[in-house]
Amino acid sequence: MGECSANDLVLLANCDIDELEERERIMPRLTFFMDTYKIILDTLRQNSRLLDLYNSAAQKLLAFCCKHKCAKEFRRVSGTLHIHFEKICEAQKIPDMNAKIPYPVLLEDEESTTRLLDMRHIQLEHSLKMEEWQDAYRTSEVIYTLINLKKERDIKGYLESFFQHLAEIFWKSGNILFHTYAL
Repeated sequence: MGECSANDLVLLANCDIDELEERERIMPRLTFFMDTYKIILDTLRQNSRLLDLYNSAAQKLLAFCCKHKCAKEFRRVSGTLHIHFEKICEAQKIPDMNAKIPYPVLLEDEESTTRLLDMRHIQLEHSLKMEEWQDAYRTSEVIYTLINLKKERDIKGYLESFFQHLAEIFWKSGNILFHTYAL
């Protein structure tokens, strides 16, 4: 059989051979699926005209991870979404960077901000379902930033759901004072 690591021995002791064969058959496909979606998201991330397509792909990927309880993949996708938002913020600070992009995502644009806010709201809901509290908190920070960027004051619905989700995060973390404040 060859040499086995300690992890391999623990895995062999706790799994059926059928489970191992199934895992060996599925994992390469799952990895290919996730890598393909990541390439799609990387391609669409900075084009404001393709932001709806970006959001749709990200939503489907997050929903897939939630449905199949793929925590590791969910963290990878969420990390990718956070990096994309950071890149958008960096591009706002450097005017020359946006000049090279045909249709850049501008945070001053109300429509782009609304689309980004909708996507982050969905990401926060999935993070709470998956009980990924660190990601939920990071996403709530992004939502707070986007809410503050919105010029129109029609954000009551966003604020209501934001504070409900934030209260849940603080409850799970044991911060009763912040939980109460969020409520």
